[in-house]
Amino acid sequence: MRKSVRLTLAIAALSCALMLAGCGTAANSQSTSASSPAASTEKSIGEFKTLPNSQEEAMIGSSLVVFYFQSEGVVPGSGSLALHDASTGDVIETVTASQATQETDAFDDTAKNFTEWNSGTTIVTAFGNTTFEQGKSYYVTMDKDAWELSSDSSVKSKEVSDPKAISFSVEGYGMTEQSAPSTGPSPVGTPISLTVLLGGDATSAKISDYDASALQISQTEFSNSSTAFTVTPLKAGDQSFWISFSDKDGNGLKSASFVVTSS
Repeated sequence: MRKSVRLTLAIAALSCALMLAGCGTAANSQSTSASSPAASTEKSIGEFKTLPNSQEEAMIGSSLVVFYFQSEGVVPGSGSLALHDASTGDVIETVTASQATQETDAFDDTAKNFTEWNSGTTIVTAFGNTTFEQGKSYYVTMDKDAWELSSDSSVKSKEVSDPKAISFSVEGYGMTEQSAPSTGPSPVGTPISLTVLLGGDATSAKISDYDASALQISQTEFSNSSTAFTVTPLKAGDQSFWISFSDKDGNGLKSASFVVTSS
């Protein structure tokens, strides 16, 4: 099921180049070894870090987990990722690594600053039928062979079953879609109902960086705890906008880019 509005970036603040306030460091990241036990000689893609993690929360309405692999040339393998409710351990959604992958890139400066590694692979993954809910905690497990090297498919990731390895909770702010999720693009001219939620450290939000000839947005500044608004696509195709959250002193918190798909 594809939502009318999809989150393309909801990463803890890392660099001004991505319009994100603040800066994450390796001390605030979660690092997981994907290698075999020391006694094993089986090849592995090695260490990775994730956002969100136990110290960097996800935003309400997000469905993304971003993997930063220390190895270069990591690509989806044959294994799957499972999203769990941390309070019960129940599986909420399972997707293959290939299905989950939205974007694969070599390290840029943002990834290098976050991981403190000189090179590697960034893979943005999404649980397409789930959005992270306020007040909830989650963790991700992985089958073996979820990831492999493009240059040598025999070099694969190992199973991750520890609930603490890829775990995170959800911020008190974000944005949700109120109209029923669509199974395809939203029709041009049809309003999409959304709600901005403010809580925790976030006391205000602002929408920016969108094409007013392609998107009609009913409200762009928010200061109430819950505010409904609409986004109406005026042209077919993918149109994006940014929403940025700030604290009571005007300091930037997290920002995210959303894409509206219409036809």
